[in-house]
Amino acid sequence: MAKRDCTAHLARVLQAEQPRARRRRLVPLAALAFLAVLCLVLSFGTSASAVFDWSSGAGAAVVLLGRGGSNQAEKRRQEELKAEKRKQKEEEMRIIQEEEEEKRRKQKEEEEAAKRKQKEEEQEAKRKQQALKDAEDEAVTRARLQARRPLNSFEERRVRRQVRSEFLGGAPSMDVDRQRADWSTPLRPEVKGQLDDAVKFFADTMRVPAILIGSAALGMLFVPPFKWACYKESTEQRPLLLLLWRLYVILATATLCTELTTVLGTSNAHVQLLELGRSGLALEPSAMDLIMAHIEFEYLTCSLSFLTGVICFMLAIFCRVCGFFNCSEGSRMPRQPELCVVVGGMILSSLLWWLHLTNVRMMEFSNFGAMSSRFFLLLWARLRNGEIGVIGLAALATAGTSAAVAARMLLDFLSSARSEKD
Repeated sequence: MAKRDCTAHLARVLQAEQPRARRRRLVPLAALAFLAVLCLVLSFGTSASAVFDWSSGAGAAVVLLGRGGSNQAEKRRQEELKAEKRKQKEEEMRIIQEEEEEKRRKQKEEEEAAKRKQKEEEQEAKRKQQALKDAEDEAVTRARLQARRPLNSFEERRVRRQVRSEFLGGAPSMDVDRQRADWSTPLRPEVKGQLDDAVKFFADTMRVPAILIGSAALGMLFVPPFKWACYKESTEQRPLLLLLWRLYVILATATLCTELTTVLGTSNAHVQLLELGRSGLALEPSAMDLIMAHIEFEYLTCSLSFLTGVICFMLAIFCRVCGFFNCSEGSRMPRQPELCVVVGGMILSSLLWWLHLTNVRMMEFSNFGAMSSRFFLLLWARLRNGEIGVIGLAALATAGTSAAVAARMLLDFLSSARSEKD
């Protein structure tokens, strides 16, 4: 009994001592853990006094150990994020560099292509310019052979300009150097003023009056004989009346043709005056000197045509007056020889006075006859030089034939009148 009681008491004592023994064994472990935590804290650079209190014991050390582990993991994550961002940035920089290199490569290729195209265009332009120059030289040579004389600067420029127009299809030339070679300096104001005065001379003194006289002649041309003079239809008409009517028709037709020739001649003179604007044009003493120096033949053509038309117009009116007042045989209109002399004298005196005024105003020629002889002299020179073509020759031949037939008609009338008297 006693033995069992001792055994039970010993067991109770041992049970009571076991926790104490365990605590005594945990003390060294806790100290080791504390030292380990302290080493970790010192290795992370954290102040031990700021992290825990020395009196906190093993629980505080365990908490500090957990925090240190989380800080290390966070630092690793941050380093990984930084490394990833650095890689992304490097990748972006690489892509940007590749794009820039591609852009530079394309730009270089475009510049090389543009240079090649420009070079090809320059070569093509040089080839066209050389071809144009050869064509111009060939055309100038042909023109010189056709004229059978050397060309002046204006004629050569005109031939070259025509070739350029054919080469470009009528488009305006943009070759500034070529234009400067044709016309290096603009006209001086005084020379341009002379050109304007010359154009006004043709327009004001001949063109407008020629249109008016030609219109009147057209109305006079188709007047039948029974309206032209009073006569008896039952009796045979006097030959003088028929002659006057025929001369009236011829003169009215001549008036219409010469005045229209004046209109066309002034238009040609205007064109040639506009073409005179070149560097070789010099200042003349007057606008008339400018006209005579450059377009004398056109001036003579217009002047003689206008004056001839005026003369024919007045003579046609004179024939109408003579036929109406001196050859009338109708009962409604008896003859009026005195009135015929008065009206016919007024017409002839006016015509002669106009011729006098024409002779007075002429400065280059002594009279109307000298101007006419100068015209035929220039016409013969143009015929000799081959400057009048087939159409011009046909016109001259037709005019000569008409004049010959009219002269023959007048001679027949004179011969018949002489035979009647005999």
